[in-house]
Amino acid sequence: MLSIKLSRISTIGIAFSVVIVLPGLVSARFSPDFHLGLVGLGAGLIFPLSMYITFTGSLKSGRPRRGLEALLPIMAVALASSSVIAYLAGGPFRLLASSSLIALLGHTLMQVRGWRRGEPRLAILYPPLAGLASSLCDCSTVEWMLVLALFFAGAMVIVVSLFTVSRNYGVKPSRIFVWTPLALNAAGLAALHLGGPWTLLGVASMILYFAVLGVYKAPQVLARGLSIGGPGGGALAYTSASHLASLAPTLLALYPGLDLLSRLHLIYIGFIGVHIFLHAPLMLPQILRIKLSKTYTPLPTVLLAAAALARPWYGELSYLLVLASLAVLLAQFRPQGFLGPHRPRG
Repeated sequence: MLSIKLSRISTIGIAFSVVIVLPGLVSARFSPDFHLGLVGLGAGLIFPLSMYITFTGSLKSGRPRRGLEALLPIMAVALASSSVIAYLAGGPFRLLASSSLIALLGHTLMQVRGWRRGEPRLAILYPPLAGLASSLCDCSTVEWMLVLALFFAGAMVIVVSLFTVSRNYGVKPSRIFVWTPLALNAAGLAALHLGGPWTLLGVASMILYFAVLGVYKAPQVLARGLSIGGPGGGALAYTSASHLASLAPTLLALYPGLDLLSRLHLIYIGFIGVHIFLHAPLMLPQILRIKLSKTYTPLPTVLLAAAALARPWYGELSYLLVLASLAVLLAQFRPQGFLGPHRPRG
């Protein structure tokens, strides 16, 4: 019988998403279509889907999965990855993306089966459900990428953050009001299919997420992290500074005068990108079984947020800031022993 650890499945998906996102970023200035597909599917579908497989599995147990419980996440990653190939070949990439979300939903259902926790199960099921429902919209490719960002990747970020880092702000995810951002996100999903202001509601759900998370406490958490020092304090400071950095571009995405591409970049860079930069150094070591050299300066997420803010008016500057933020992230959170010995700080 098939038996595999979920972390191994996630590692394949994460590695593939990185492999396609990097050339997608570099190609932004000379091949917009290539850039849209690789970054949109890599950062908006494959990376969050792969991370969510391990996250939902960790809420149940760390044991290897067998049979259908192993097959479904493999199918989810394989179908999501195949959507990139279909996109490049002019094939049915949306159908493959939707199919990957069906497999992810099946996997998630199996993780919450028999679950005895205080948090609502629907919160865990919501990202693949919303992603699947939104992926069936009758819209252009550019609009579809924004839909994927708002109702799958964005919803996934909300769930993962409210289950994990919310406790740093004194927020308990077992309290039902914590999940009101998902209710507002669902209203945006309904508006998408009914011809209403779906973009406004989708972005508003992200703003509500910041409020429920208690981002107004971020300066206190930042100060506490700096006073504690060491890896623990560094993680607190990095998390709170990243949330503050992400808030500004997410607020800007509500500005009514923006065109679709500007809003798309604000969400992908300023919300999804910053949260990927936030969570990846905290979660990937457990998934990939590696130790990172962690200095925890907030420069990568601050630079990325600045890139998002610059994008509607200064495209070239935004592009350079994205590349700079990526370079700083890779240098800051490199594997221990790479580019010299690791010297812990604090």
